[in-house]
Amino acid sequence: MGKRIEHPVGFLGRLAKSQAGNTMVMVAAALIPLAGLAGGGIDMSRLYLTKARLQQACDAGALAGRKQMGAGAWSASSNKADAVAKELFDANFGTNPYGTNTTSRNFSESAGKVTGTASVIVPITVMKVFGQTSKTISITCYAELIIPNTDVM
Repeated sequence: MGKRIEHPVGFLGRLAKSQAGNTMVMVAAALIPLAGLAGGGIDMSRLYLTKARLQQACDAGALAGRKQMGAGAWSASSNKADAVAKELFDANFGTNPYGTNTTSRNFSESAGKVTGTASVIVPITVMKVFGQTSKTISITCYAELIIPNTDVM
């Protein structure tokens, strides 16, 4: 007579023979990549929202600074144009919105063109599990007054 093959009788043996047990193992294995996809989606949406708001605030600040400057100099009236640019930036971006921290903004002028730079650190929430703790977002904006050379007769 042939030799009979015995299967393990313990928990793993029953799991190997059970269709429901095999499904449970496959679902458990699929949860790790699914958590990464969902977490990446949540964190990326916060990053994109923060970048859009940062860009809008920088644009508003640069435009306000350029308007305040008018035909004068950037440093006129005790750097009033720079103060107005930063004030409008702060009004549009606020203090640490969306859980961000360490916001920096700077505006300068060269030959009538106002250039702004801004950056912010966005802490990562869900993807901390995969080693990502924060992401720095940096943007640049500018505003200038361009008057076309138009002859009117």
